Amino acid sequence: MQKVTLKKSALPAFRTLPAWIYGSQLESLPSSLEQGELVHLYSPKQEFLALGYINPKSQIALRILSFTQKSFTPEELKKRLQKAILKRESLLLKTNGARLIHSESDELPGLIVDSYANHLSLQINTAGMERFRPLILESLKELLSPLSIIDKSDEKSRQLEGLESSNGVIFGEVPQEILLQEEGARFGINLLEGQKTGYYLDQRQNRLLLAEMAKGKRVLDLFCNGGGFGIHALLKGAKEALFIDSSEMACEQVKKNLSLNQLENKGRIISANVFDELKGLREREEKFDLIILDPPSFAKTKEQQKGAMNGWKYLIIGAIKVAAPKARIALYSCSYHMGLNELAQVALEASRDSYTRLQILQYHLQDIDHPAILNMPHSLYLRGIVFEVLK
Repeated sequence: MQKVTLKKSALPAFRTLPAWIYGSQLESLPSSLEQGELVHLYSPKQEFLALGYINPKSQIALRILSFTQKSFTPEELKKRLQKAILKRESLLLKTNGARLIHSESDELPGLIVDSYANHLSLQINTAGMERFRPLILESLKELLSPLSIIDKSDEKSRQLEGLESSNGVIFGEVPQEILLQEEGARFGINLLEGQKTGYYLDQRQNRLLLAEMAKGKRVLDLFCNGGGFGIHALLKGAKEALFIDSSEMACEQVKKNLSLNQLENKGRIISANVFDELKGLREREEKFDLIILDPPSFAKTKEQQKGAMNGWKYLIIGAIKVAAPKARIALYSCSYHMGLNELAQVALEASRDSYTRLQILQYHLQDIDHPAILNMPHSLYLRGIVFEVLK
């Protein structure tokens, strides 16, 4: 196995046991290294530091697999898959949809596996993990006996790794619609067309927390996707819910999901630009008691943060203007660069401009099947704040 050497200047940062090593932190790499090849990482004094896989073409040059083991065998990969799946056993008693493998957080960098009624959605986002594709598929079949496996490896990260997108059914037959059951709610999932890997599993617990606040309330579910927040709220006794999304496909799915839960008469659906529709709601003097803002990421890089803050401020002001007295507003950011502090700051600015006070009721994070690890801050990517409007 070839070896690479950490620069002396990178040693202090390495003491945190990082999941990634950047190319700038390594001494010059051997020209013979191939994308995804397993290598040993050594200190400037030639002490063993870690085992990982290398990609000379990527800014993230080395992804760590172990700080103690010097080999990564097929048996070890299977062991890690099994360990991650076992961690989700108790969750799968409550729902048939869960993330089974969450990349670095499950010691399998670059691999994501979601299960929807035992139909698996797979993402392989790195060159190193791509080398293990046959073994991963074989192990998943052995451990889970899935009905199907669909490849959704089309994230931008594959381009950064020098890999082409990979989409399509790998194994079995994927039905046009899969029925997901989540704490008493039913959702139709279209794995062949759905966003990301099909459904926002990371918001599961947050949907349930907000639903507990919804009894007798008018709910506004913005950027609603499949309508998860609003439907859970209706099942917990909300008076009515308005779902808004710019995607006609998402709105069609909300309509189907309302029907699956026998809630057709309690939900309104509007396919429109959310920014524009908030203005329309204000002009029509509509008021809501529970407002959910769960937009797609406004800031995928640090450089985009300023623009994201402006977008968020506009949305929060719009939400405040359609908020009934003592309404609750939930904000969710799925960008690492828009954390709790940034959300609180932009909410404060919006409240000042609206001459309104906001009281923090709850902080929300991603659900348990999307674990974060402290030595990889980017793994804690979903943050939410629930406010009460004090007018």
